[in-house]
Amino acid sequence: MDANVIDTLRFADRLKDAGFEAPKADGLARALAEELGDRVLTRIDHDALGLRIDGLDAKFEALEAKFDAKFEALERPSSMQSSKP
Repeated sequence: MDANVIDTLRFADRLKDAGFEAPKADGLARALAEELGDRVLTRIDHDALGLRIDGLDAKFEALEAKFDAKFEALERPSSMQSSKP
């Protein structure tokens, strides 16, 4: 994932302000960002997923219309069905 889930610099600074030593604060910030990076849905991911879902919806609507037209054609009496021996 390319998008940053958290601002590691700001997070590390907050840890330092809370009393963490600089190397530990920096390491925790990087570790948390790496762990969350693969597991958190970002706004960019959400938007991309929404576009894909919209595309699938359009495809399903087109298929539904196609099937509806075929079923309607099957339900209509044809000239062959009306002529009984």
